[in-house]
Amino acid sequence: MSDIQFALALDLITVACSIVALVRLGRIGHSHPASIYLFFHLTIVTLRLVALVFADSPTLFSGFGSQFAAVGPDELARAAFIADLALVMMSAGSIKAARDDVTRLIATQGRPPAPVRLLSIKKIWIMVALTVPLGVFMLLNHAMMPGTEAYVRVDPREWAGSSWFLLPRTWPGLGLLALIYWYGFAWWLVGPMSLYLLLMVYQGLHRFRVVLPILMMVQIYLDRRRLRWPSAGMAMLLVTAVLVFFPMKTIGRMMQQGESLSSIASRSGEILSNALSGRAADQLILDQLASGLSLSDAGGHLYLGGTYLALVTLPVPRPLWPEKPGLADHIVELSTAQRPMAKAGMVLTYLGEAYVNFGWLGVLLIPIAIGYGLSRFYFVAYRAPYLSVLRFAYLITACSLIQVYRDGLVSLFVFTFVHMMPLVLLVLLHRRRSRWSVPTGETRPPVLAPAGGMVRGRPGAAAPMAR
Repeated sequence: MSDIQFALALDLITVACSIVALVRLGRIGHSHPASIYLFFHLTIVTLRLVALVFADSPTLFSGFGSQFAAVGPDELARAAFIADLALVMMSAGSIKAARDDVTRLIATQGRPPAPVRLLSIKKIWIMVALTVPLGVFMLLNHAMMPGTEAYVRVDPREWAGSSWFLLPRTWPGLGLLALIYWYGFAWWLVGPMSLYLLLMVYQGLHRFRVVLPILMMVQIYLDRRRLRWPSAGMAMLLVTAVLVFFPMKTIGRMMQQGESLSSIASRSGEILSNALSGRAADQLILDQLASGLSLSDAGGHLYLGGTYLALVTLPVPRPLWPEKPGLADHIVELSTAQRPMAKAGMVLTYLGEAYVNFGWLGVLLIPIAIGYGLSRFYFVAYRAPYLSVLRFAYLITACSLIQVYRDGLVSLFVFTFVHMMPLVLLVLLHRRRSRWSVPTGETRPPVLAPAGGMVRGRPGAAAPMAR
């Protein structure tokens, strides 16, 4: 049995045991951090090992030329083992959080529940008024539109390439998300959101601008209907969305160049074929982790948390400080001529980030800390009503977790506080003078009456809805 075959067998056993343990003991649901992590692990580790064993998929750098050092089977097997170990630790942290939550519920039984802060539709509209008009202006004047010239990459040291200049383009979609959270999937919200997502696809870059809103809308849909898991039909839609993810950049760029629908479909089919055989660039995350682990060992240096310090200078616009520390400087330092990970825009994942910071100790402690901390957040949020600020804040976090696991813990701040800035502003607007509710039951979300007016949920809602 080869190293990769053994790694696949071990991974399948680890995944199966983790699923059984989390379902029986972890009280997981669709937006539980461990559920999202299981999806992440299956897509970047398990399916990658399957492709290596059964489809003879090439490894990272193997097609770059003889001057590059291809990632070897032993490196991939080691990376898979570390990923399996992290899955076990993440599961253990999640199960411990579930047990502690039950213990807390038993200890507080009979006591009056603590009040929770409820969302206010007035403050939602204030957030929309403050952010969406600027976002629409930036979209119309600075985003790629059908009929305009092709996208030209701008130096991030210039204001046109600064994140502060680019971020407002996503604000219309985030404003629509907040309204969908309150009103549901009304036609006057779903229509503009569909146009916004199509426009983001047309940009031909930054697929998270499409993926994260879709993930949050799925979570909103399931929570509004009190569903723990997606139905079979929705699961098929999610699988379709995952498949469209692979050619999404290419589709946008071909649309910009005025290619015919048949050409776009043909090229997308080729990309999907490569993805199904494990040959797509987006399926080499495990290889990138393996490469990063080897480069870290060769360098013999632990950052001891130094990779997280770039968050301190993150708010400073790069045009004002061109040489400010970057979020991926550690990848630049680890990269070599034989393995130019930084130039190729590769990632280490949160696990590789933990390894380069703290070695094996990081591999053991950071996954269990993430699993425990996020799971506690999940249980507290889901004891609160749907219309609570706490539940809303958790879903903002949960929809970004797939990016956090892929890109590193720094992304937990970047994708929530930065890329979700209007939604974070909405949470902050509720710090004062907001309605409170005692969560003895579930506050139902408002629904739209057939005539277009808003009506309350059915009787059984324990607390009045904030206005």
